[in-house]
Amino acid sequence: MFMKIIKNIFIGLGAVFFVLILVAVFTASSSLEFKSKHEKLVKKFSTEFSQTWDVDSVSLLMTNDLLSQVNSPNGVQATKQFHALGRLVEISDLELANYSSNIGTQNGSTGVFRFKGVFENATALVTVTIYVSEGEGEVKVSGFNINTI
Repeated sequence: MFMKIIKNIFIGLGAVFFVLILVAVFTASSSLEFKSKHEKLVKKFSTEFSQTWDVDSVSLLMTNDLLSQVNSPNGVQATKQFHALGRLVEISDLELANYSSNIGTQNGSTGVFRFKGVFENATALVTVTIYVSEGEGEVKVSGFNINTI
């Protein structure tokens, strides 16, 4: 009797372990697919924005929330500071630093990309957040940050 209980416990733990492995494989596969699909947008947005640092040049690539932020007084001030960097000359070490997939919900998927950006006048760590809406599949930039190195 006791051995039967132990056996059932191990079978249950094995099933849980198997499910966890499947979830990990699915998540890794999804994040690699997200990166390959959207890294081109990250490069396009960053390069085009840095040409003039004019929000209007990339506004179609941004979510409404991000547009509201960059058009606020603090956002306008931050964008003015970007002018001192000059144009983006080189992108290296591009990585998907964080990925969140909410399949089957209205929240969509979000990926946080980071890269080292060499600008005309400085080098910086650039973070670009991409949002893919679940319903429409629309892909937009929902966050952008630059920290000089």
